[in-house]
Amino acid sequence: MKRIILLTVLLFIIPGISQAKSSKELIVKEIENINFQSAVKDVCQINKEVCRVLTDKQIYPYLKKHYKKALYSIAFSESSFKYKYGTIDKNDRGYFQINTRTWSPEKIKRMFGIRTTIWSLTHNVKVQTKVALRIWLYNTAIYILSKRKFPRNLAQYACLYHNPNYISKTYERKVKKVVYKVKF
Repeated sequence: MKRIILLTVLLFIIPGISQAKSSKELIVKEIENINFQSAVKDVCQINKEVCRVLTDKQIYPYLKKHYKKALYSIAFSESSFKYKYGTIDKNDRGYFQINTRTWSPEKIKRMFGIRTTIWSLTHNVKVQTKVALRIWLYNTAIYILSKRKFPRNLAQYACLYHNPNYISKTYERKVKKVVYKVKF
């Protein structure tokens, strides 16, 4: 009887582990293939002040060097590579948990020039990665403009994806578990 229960439990657990591994591989592939310069260009089209920050000779090289690690740690922190739908907020979609109330497909088109749908933000890893990078860049520039200072480290930069108004210590701890361990 114990063997049957154990086998039944394993049948439910193994597909979840397999899904997390395959989604992680998909996310890594898309992060590897994303074009940083195109993302900066897309974000720059909406706001000259944001563009001035992103193309600054101090910030641009740093973001370009570390954006892959930041995206990876954001996806891990947001969904653990498992959840396509928000567990707390039903408007959070995809592995990057893009909030469709804040970042509707219409706003994404207007701000970054990317045509998308809620379905794509939920199920298309390539679209999720493109949008997540642009949101992160935009939020980073907004933070720097409003606070008139740079975050202290990569974990704090990654935290800005979650909220451009402040760096959450809780979110920073989640990001730190990943950001300094990942190799890109």
